[in-house]
Amino acid sequence: MRNGVKISSREILSLDIGAGENPKGSINTDIRLLPTIDVVCHALYLPFRSEVSDKVFLSHVIEHFRYRDSFNPLKECNRVLKLGGRIEIWTPNFQALGVFYVWLLGNINGKNPPMLATLLTGSQDYEENVHLRIYLERIGFHVVRIMGDSALRILAKILPSRCGNIGAIAVKVRS
Repeated sequence: MRNGVKISSREILSLDIGAGENPKGSINTDIRLLPTIDVVCHALYLPFRSEVSDKVFLSHVIEHFRYRDSFNPLKECNRVLKLGGRIEIWTPNFQALGVFYVWLLGNINGKNPPMLATLLTGSQDYEENVHLRIYLERIGFHVVRIMGDSALRILAKILPSRCGNIGAIAVKVRS
């Protein structure tokens, strides 16, 4: 049921977890009560049956969890997705943002933010070397696409792992 309307079993059910003020799903969730939100809940405790959703959209949510806890919201998304369902995740690419910061402002006070960013996120020196892929494939997803989002659209097409935001689309292959 969505806004008092029963959802047909044939309708594609997409969940936007942490939708905020720009929802993209047929059911939009967030931890905050906003006019755009259908269900107020935490990303770790989705109030949906297992294997009910065809798509899950998770934009700028995963980076709000500590590294050791970041598998948990992905496991919960895996739980609610049907076998063969798709998840799309977007997160800031902290290494690329650190490099941009130094390029823009120079080496400030002898400190080098990209080195710190590399320690936090790992070195992403080629398209397949992305933590999103590692996360997803460990918990039952097969990554089908890595994407970059940048003000420089050409850069996003050529070097997706070097963009300000990085995303992945994966398919659930097992529970």
